[in-house]
Amino acid sequence: MNNRTVFYKLGMVMALAVAFQACKPKINEIDNNQVVSKPYVLYVADSAGAIYSTNDGNIYKFVFSSDNWPSRAVASSGNNLFFLKNNWHVIEYNISANSNPMGVVVNPLAHPATTVLDWPKFKRVYMAAALPSSVPAMIYQDSNGSIYKAWKAETSTAFTSTTLITSFTMLKNGRAFAYDDVNKALYWSEDPINTQWAGGATSLPTARKFFISHIANTLLAIADSADIYYSTDNGGTWNQYSGLPAGAKVISVCCPFDQTILVGLLNGGVYRLPLGTTTFIPASIGLAPGCTVTALSAKYDFFKNDAVRQYVYAATNAGLYRSNDNGENWVKVIGTEDHKGGFTALY
Repeated sequence: MNNRTVFYKLGMVMALAVAFQACKPKINEIDNNQVVSKPYVLYVADSAGAIYSTNDGNIYKFVFSSDNWPSRAVASSGNNLFFLKNNWHVIEYNISANSNPMGVVVNPLAHPATTVLDWPKFKRVYMAAALPSSVPAMIYQDSNGSIYKAWKAETSTAFTSTTLITSFTMLKNGRAFAYDDVNKALYWSEDPINTQWAGGATSLPTARKFFISHIANTLLAIADSADIYYSTDNGGTWNQYSGLPAGAKVISVCCPFDQTILVGLLNGGVYRLPLGTTTFIPASIGLAPGCTVTALSAKYDFFKNDAVRQYVYAATNAGLYRSNDNGENWVKVIGTEDHKGGFTALY
């Protein structure tokens, strides 16, 4: 897969979509195309390697057909869609319909869902990966990840010879963070064009593995087991949330609309952090018992009557689920009885 280019034709999309509409769930929903002024787009990856898109959670269209290489993450920048299989691929909607490897080496230590940072303000995309001929801290491109433009190594006097970024996130205030889990170092920038990235060592436990995320302007560090730390001073000091089961493994996180933190567990469903608290509680009502939640994603619709509706999706090994109340309750929208295999990534 690393060395081959996968091609498909746009003309196949509608034909394949017809076949997949047999999976349309029996849910009494409105037609987003008729009443929504700005519908969302959700990308869903399955364990057979296919990627679908939907703007209502009911009808799904093929974006990329099955190739038996499951995607571990999906992301986008501008009009380009990225997906991570053995390496990163890009579908350039503004140029062609072809999916091509991006010519960069994936950092094997990076957390898949946080490996890419899209920075629309500067039309720049960062990746926690290495160029084929070197091992920079991180690489970037100012062309939305196009396969036709070269990636560049980000340089900063704050980086050391061993710096290797493993995850990214961006706060609501626009400050971007890059985390090096090998050296437990945190870097940040508000303007990568005119200033260098700054930062250095953190006080996070050195014996643990972390990836970073955020809720509003609070920075999160998610450990490889049942520990999640938070910082309200840009990583200067850290406190710890409680409530997750002992030994639980957190593999996905989402902070829908800055109203709660949802974490997906390996064989443990979803846990939720109620706003204003520091203790996680179970939030798996409607999910298959003991399911693995590989990805979480929040979406919203702007209706023509000025109403706003919010949704959260959960990709699991037991199907695709949706919540209309920020993760308190879930409804299956695609099950394994309709679609063989589970789901591996969302965007």
